Amino acid sequence: TRHPLLIPITITLSHDERVKLSDLEARLKQLGLSTHFSDNHTLNITEIPSWFEKGQEETYAEAMVAQCLEETTLAIGPLVNQLAKDLACKHSVKGNTYLSREEADHLIKDLKSLNNPFHCPHGRPTIIEISTEQLEKLFQRVAL
Repeated sequence: TRHPLLIPITITLSHDERVKLSDLEARLKQLGLSTHFSDNHTLNITEIPSWFEKGQEETYAEAMVAQCLEETTLAIGPLVNQLAKDLACKHSVKGNTYLSREEADHLIKDLKSLNNPFHCPHGRPTIIEISTEQLEKLFQRVAL
């Protein structure tokens, strides 16, 4: 199902992107995006899929359009799967991000529930082991 937007999401496109997306409007609709062009370079998104996270609609829509522009084949399953992977990493906890004790506990609980908690969907490690000795070296607490 789709959710209509009160204010459309607008994406400015290059000429080549505009031409390519003109051919993909039906595919975008199958993916849950209702679109139209307001001028030669502006794509207006007026409806979005119901699974878009609240507050992230523009980010998700832009990512979906970018994914459509990059893909040579647009099978819905692989496209949505790749989008989910990209967005999962985009919304991940980054360095220097403060987490409360409750948030950290929730994150660990979520990780424990996964089949493979040690890698993100792209294969990058999510958890690494650092020995006490390695940590002490980093803080120059032992002789190098």
